[in-house]
Amino acid sequence: LSFDIYRPDATQQQAALWKFETELQNAVSKGQLEVYYQPKVEIATHRVCGVEALVRWRTASGNFVPASDFIPLAETNGAIVPLTWLVFDRIKAQLATWAAMPESFSVAANVSPQILTHPEFTTRVKALKAGFDEHKMKLVVELTEDSLVQGDASSLASIERLRKLGVDLAIDDFGKGYSSLTYLKQIPAAEIKIDKRFIGTVAVDNTDKQIVKTVISLAHALGIRVGAEGVDSAE
Repeated sequence: LSFDIYRPDATQQQAALWKFETELQNAVSKGQLEVYYQPKVEIATHRVCGVEALVRWRTASGNFVPASDFIPLAETNGAIVPLTWLVFDRIKAQLATWAAMPESFSVAANVSPQILTHPEFTTRVKALKAGFDEHKMKLVVELTEDSLVQGDASSLASIERLRKLGVDLAIDDFGKGYSSLTYLKQIPAAEIKIDKRFIGTVAVDNTDKQIVKTVISLAHALGIRVGAEGVDSAE
């Protein structure tokens, strides 16, 4: 026997969640989400060597909804699938507007764990990769450590297919979890992005500084590129 205690505000909260969910599904189906491109700067040359595609939702009122609010909801209600295909399509369309980019220029797209095992994933990536090949640019798929923790044999097989297609894999939020070194051994990653919790205080916290130095040295020894999240100051 089990029971719950009814609270009037629970009904209001649930109604608000349903409304939010419906608005998100409508925004995705109508293609109202926007894709922005955050530059990735090569420290040695101060050159923009690539970008990361970031999806943003601007409501009818003109306000932006943080991705941290709507992405988890999209992952639970299934909207993440059409949302991901929308981002892929926007990236491919954007490639045609960029001229005279260096051949090493990369565009990174974030992929949720359930997308990895979706039956359309490989086909969609192949179509996107064709656009990159045409413009001689590099496609990078980013997966969070959380995605890799949840990964099963099917996910690993999908990651291996990415590698065979010539798509680079980047491990996002590196250091946020507890098994990062295992990933470096098991996952064919071309890049790791050090979590911003280490980068944000690296200039003032010696422990974080040593951790970052060690991660960079290890990654470079394995032939893996290193990116830093949360670089918000000159220091």
